[in-house]
Amino acid sequence: MTLVRILVDGCGLLHQWTEVAPGTSRLSKAAREALVGQLARFSDASGLPVAVVFEGAPEEDNAVPAHRDVDIFYGSPRQQCLADLAGDPMHRGGFRVVTDDPVLRDTVFALGGTVHSTHSFIAGFYQALAHVETAIRTFQRKQRTPYPHRP
Repeated sequence: MTLVRILVDGCGLLHQWTEVAPGTSRLSKAAREALVGQLARFSDASGLPVAVVFEGAPEEDNAVPAHRDVDIFYGSPRQQCLADLAGDPMHRGGFRVVTDDPVLRDTVFALGGTVHSTHSFIAGFYQALAHVETAIRTFQRKQRTPYPHRP
């Protein structure tokens, strides 16, 4: 079975996911760092590797620090960078792109990938976290219940 990699249009997702870093500019360093943190949570919950692409080149004082669970890329334009990543033989047959960009969506389909809208990804994010939280509560409840004694 091919391991699926999630490639995220970071700027597009930030514009739709207003709960991430509320009160900050959608393209600020703080918003990008908050998004990378949420993507790391998704990667932990789903077990899927995640890469995010932001528009432009990182400036030294404005670049998001590297994260162990999320690969961070910068590209100009981001559509080309995402298309290049999706077309990489390493990802063939096993990538999904999160974007609302129609040009990028068509490119990904042509490369054989699948596309998820930002809204469906956000909904999936919350479902994955809820599933993990339920599993943890169930595990903790079982750990508190003593084993039955046999006569």
